[in-house]
Amino acid sequence: MKTVLDLNAQAAKKFFLTDENYFTGDLPPYFRFRDLLYKADNILRQWNLSNLTNGNHPKNVPNPNYDIITNKNTEYDWRKLTVINPLLYVNLVNCICNDKAWGEICERFKTFRADEHIVCSSIPVVKRSKRKQKAQQILNWLSLFEQSAVKQSLNFSHMACTDIANCYSSIYTHSIAWALHNEAIAKERKFHDNLLGNIIDKNLRYITYDQTNGIPQGSVLMDFIAEIVLGYMDTLILEKLRTQGIEDYKILRYRDDFKIFTNSPNDTENILKSISDVCQHLGFRINAQKTFSTDMLISKSLKKERFLLPIDLSQKNYKIFLQLYNLSNDQQIAGGMQTLLSQLNKKIKVSKKDDIDLLVSIISDMAYRIPKIIPQAFTTISHIMRKEPEEQQLCYISKIKKKFSKKAYTNFVHIWLQRLSVSIDTEIEYEPTICKIIVDDSIELWDFSWLKPEFLEQLKPYNLVNRYKLNHSKLPISNEETNIFEYR
Repeated sequence: MKTVLDLNAQAAKKFFLTDENYFTGDLPPYFRFRDLLYKADNILRQWNLSNLTNGNHPKNVPNPNYDIITNKNTEYDWRKLTVINPLLYVNLVNCICNDKAWGEICERFKTFRADEHIVCSSIPVVKRSKRKQKAQQILNWLSLFEQSAVKQSLNFSHMACTDIANCYSSIYTHSIAWALHNEAIAKERKFHDNLLGNIIDKNLRYITYDQTNGIPQGSVLMDFIAEIVLGYMDTLILEKLRTQGIEDYKILRYRDDFKIFTNSPNDTENILKSISDVCQHLGFRINAQKTFSTDMLISKSLKKERFLLPIDLSQKNYKIFLQLYNLSNDQQIAGGMQTLLSQLNKKIKVSKKDDIDLLVSIISDMAYRIPKIIPQAFTTISHIMRKEPEEQQLCYISKIKKKFSKKAYTNFVHIWLQRLSVSIDTEIEYEPTICKIIVDDSIELWDFSWLKPEFLEQLKPYNLVNRYKLNHSKLPISNEETNIFEYR
C-alpha cells in the first residue's frame, strides 16, 4: 500500500493540503478548507511568515487555532481535535515538504524501518481513487496491524499489548531534532537555525503558544510528525533489546499501540520494561491500564467488535433498536456500532406503525452514551423523522439539544445537530463558532490578531462553506456523508 513516503516533496505537500488530511475529524461535507489553504499557500510562496506579522508573533498568541472537543471513550475522557491556523499549517508543511528536507526525512525513515523486528504500519497512506482517506488508513490498519498480529500466532506463543498514555500531548518537540539527527548531534547543535529538526520544532511551536510539550491532534501532518518521534523510539528499543541479547521476538506498532510477540514470558517482560524505559527517556509513559500479557494471541489481537454478531435487519425497527441499544453499553465496540448503524441506515424503512418518539429516544440515548457514533446515529434519526412535519422535526432536534446540554463539551453534537436542522432552517443558533459561519461566512474561525491587515484581506472571503452542498443538504442524511467506507 502506497504511503506518503513514496511521494516526492511536491506530491507530499499536495497530500497534506487536502481537506481530508488537513482536518481528520468528522464534519458535514459542506465544510471545506481547500480554498483557504490554497490562499495561504499563495501568500507563503511570495513571503516568509516573519514578513506577515504585525509586530506580534503567532507563538505569543495563546491559541491561534480552532479546537473541537470530543469524548474519546468514556464520559470524562475528552480529546481535543485542532483545526490548525491555515497560515501556520501551510508554513509547517513548507518546512517539511521542500526537496532537501523531504529527502532527509525519507532517508531517516529508511533507518527507522531497517530492522524488521519492529514493524510500523501507521505511516499515512495514500488513498486510492474516490475512497475516503480515513477508510484507506483503517484498511491499512486492518491488514498490516490487526491481521498481521493474528498471523504471528504461527510463530510465537506469547503476546503483550501496551500503548503510550496521552501520546500526542506528551511529545517533547525538541525530540523531533533528536529523531532526525540523533540525540547527541541535536543537543550539540540545538542553537543551529539551519538544522532541519530545529526548523520543524520552531515552526511547530508557532502553532502551540511556543510550548515544547505536546503537538495538536486532528491532522495527518501531526500524525506524520508523531511518526518521526515514534520511529526514533523504535530504534532506541531495538538497540536496548540488542544489548540484552533478545532476538526471538516481533513487535508490531500502529502509532502509539504496541503488540509484542515472543516465545518466552521472560522475554515479554523484558521487552515491556525496555519499552517503558525508552518511553520515559522521551517524556512518555506507557498506559498501565491497557498493558497486559497473554497466550491467547488470536482473540487478544482482535478488537472486541470483531466478535459482534450481525443484526437481523428484517425485524421490526423497535427490536433492532433495542438490540443496538444493548450493545451501546460497551464503549469498547464503538467502531462496530458505527458499522452496524451504517448498515441499518442503508435499509431502514419507517412505517406508520412505528412509534417515532420511541425510536428517536433510543437512538439519541445511544449517541449520548457513545459520542463516537454521533454522525451515524443522527443519520438514523434523520431517516426516522424524515416524513414528520417540519415543526415536529425541529421539536425533536430541540429535545436532543437539551438532552446533550448536560454534557461538558457539546460542540461536536451541535455540528451534527445543525446538519439535521439545516435543510429546515439555517438560522437556528448553535454555540460553536464553526456553526455560526453557516449564517455568516465572514466570521473568523482562527485568531489572526498577529497578521498584517493586507494579508488578512488576501485570505478573505474564507469560503469555509460550500454553499451548493449546504443548499442541497436534505433529509435524510445520506450514508455517503457519515459512512467512512462509502465512496465519495
